[in-house]
Amino acid sequence: MKKIAVLERSIHDLGFSEAFCNTCYELGFNTLSQILAEERSALIRRPEFSFHWLAELVSFLEKEDLGYLLHDLSMERTSG
Repeated sequence: MKKIAVLERSIHDLGFSEAFCNTCYELGFNTLSQILAEERSALIRRPEFSFHWLAELVSFLEKEDLGYLLHDLSMERTSG
């Protein structure tokens, strides 16, 4: 994944909701790059995961014109 500055910033500095930040803490994520590096199938099986959390992530990435990173990640996982 190419380097994009916002992906390496602390999630707490990006304007996410308190609930999103708390879930990231519970999941062990400090940056968006950590989230995007996580195997999706493993992520959704974790008890802390929720689709509300995922929706906030997707909304943020699309607002930043980075929604393609979710698609690129799924393509990387299946083309291995």
